[in-house]
Amino acid sequence: DNPALRDSIKKEIMLLAATTNRGQLASDDEKSTVSDLVYQLEALNPTPVTNDDIAIGGTWELIFSDVQPFRSSPFFMAVGELFQDDRSRGETAFALHRAATANGEIGRVRQMISGSELTSEVDLRVGLLSGVPFSLSGTVVSRAKVRAFTAIRGSAPEVRLSTYYLDSDFRVSRTPDEHYFIYTRA
Repeated sequence: DNPALRDSIKKEIMLLAATTNRGQLASDDEKSTVSDLVYQLEALNPTPVTNDDIAIGGTWELIFSDVQPFRSSPFFMAVGELFQDDRSRGETAFALHRAATANGEIGRVRQMISGSELTSEVDLRVGLLSGVPFSLSGTVVSRAKVRAFTAIRGSAPEVRLSTYYLDSDFRVSRTPDEHYFIYTRA
């Protein structure tokens, strides 16, 4: 157990997160650096049971992702699952969504985990028309039921988000296709 090393890695991730708009402006080298840091951090996970309601419960704010921030929403995770047999179609759907909101910006992205429910909030500010100084601001909220997997049951498609690192203030979760989301406790 090496808390000093964990803290050092977390600080490096937070610095890169802050200077790259949660990874959205990151160069390939910066993304590779964060990916390496994430693997190092996951190897140092101090929490043996990352799906414990008490340990993971609370409000988490997204600080970095290797994909668009809105994809941390259960709704968009489900969209990704729809295209699990053809990931390129899913990536096209995400790119089209981002293009449709390109006239705006994504603000805070939060997840609230309480018992068996995950609530995702994504703050958006979207321009109505290019060149017109008016915009709409709002928060998109999506909810999902959460349950810890002990074994896979049945064949109904389910959205899975696995947490590979969890401590009192930092969390790293991944989708089945290995995209990662890094959160700090809000």
